[in-house]
Amino acid sequence: MSGSRSIARDLYLTYQKLEKINMMAQKKSMFDDEESSKEFNELIYIIKQDIQSLNQQIERLRQLQLETQSSSNSSGHNVRSHTKNVVLTLQHQLASISNNFRDTLEVRSQNIKKVKKRREQFSIGTVIQPPLASRAQHQQGSLPHSHSASNLRQQQPQQTTVIDFGDTTNTADNNGNNNHLGHRHNNSMSLAQTQTLLQFPDQTNEYLEDRANTMQSIESTIVELGTIFNQLATMVQQQEEMITRIDANVTDTMMNVEHAHDSLLQYLSSVTNN
Repeated sequence: MSGSRSIARDLYLTYQKLEKINMMAQKKSMFDDEESSKEFNELIYIIKQDIQSLNQQIERLRQLQLETQSSSNSSGHNVRSHTKNVVLTLQHQLASISNNFRDTLEVRSQNIKKVKKRREQFSIGTVIQPPLASRAQHQQGSLPHSHSASNLRQQQPQQTTVIDFGDTTNTADNNGNNNHLGHRHNNSMSLAQTQTLLQFPDQTNEYLEDRANTMQSIESTIVELGTIFNQLATMVQQQEEMITRIDANVTDTMMNVEHAHDSLLQYLSSVTNN
């Protein structure tokens, strides 16, 4: 039964991987990094391959058990009975791992849908807000003219000129240059914010595309697990029917032994009386 020991060891290793992927599936962060998503997809592929390999190994072990069953010598009866029990136990363990794996994938799928919904709401709320500079300009433009003029006069320092030796043209040029620099600074800020907002949908599209691929991988894996479940159900049913027949044969044998025992007692009683 070295094959059964190898299968049991592989089942244990697969169960450890399943515990790891189960912890990763519980994450609900909206900003999962690409590395964790890649690791999760790799674990999905590895565990799926492990389950398929274990299913094939158990099927080969079951076929071997059916072949050895054809021999009717009494010395191998206990060995055949033990082999049946081992195969049935391995099948139940594999079915349990497959069921847990399917539940984990369903949890991950639901979390991805929730995160996608929250991310869409977040991205929409970010894009619809206007840039800070444009909002400030809009607020300044909406102020009444009288208030703007009065505020401007209040902000300018009041100075008394006693003797003016300078040219007012330089002052006007300086004010014009300052206004020109201010407008250029505001325009550069608006341009940078606009470029940032234009880049944000591209990142969102990449994120959604990655999550769509993950969802597709999860759904295809669940479908393949359904096929494995059907195979395991058929194998377990056949094993249970076989065990039921064995139990029925044992019951019939016990009844025949009891009947033979009663017949021997009757024969012994008749011989003693004679």
